[in-house]
Amino acid sequence: MKLIALTLSLALLSPFAAAKDAKPTALPSLQDVAHLSCTEMWQESGKSVDKFFHAVETMAGYLLQSRDETFPDQLEAGKQFGERIDVACRKAPDQLLISAVDIALRETLATIKTPAK
Repeated sequence: MKLIALTLSLALLSPFAAAKDAKPTALPSLQDVAHLSCTEMWQESGKSVDKFFHAVETMAGYLLQSRDETFPDQLEAGKQFGERIDVACRKAPDQLLISAVDIALRETLATIKTPAK
């Protein structure tokens, strides 16, 4: 799970943005993943950090959009978010992953100050 936290921290710096040369990867729909627990998503992903992250990205995108918020473009924010998901999933592996994402997102946004626009 530490690898997941590191991957999330790096990837969330520019969420939903693909490198210019990279082929875009289709994210799973929220309906496909919202019902899965942390453990179920890890198994469903074939224990692939990338596939697990795509589900987290889908969930975080939905939650951010529903709150009309954006994720701060800060390395520290991504790192904290990834670590919080890791802790939440280790603490309660049978909880819905979207719940762990929601908790991690709320805590991260509450502690990271976003620069004024």
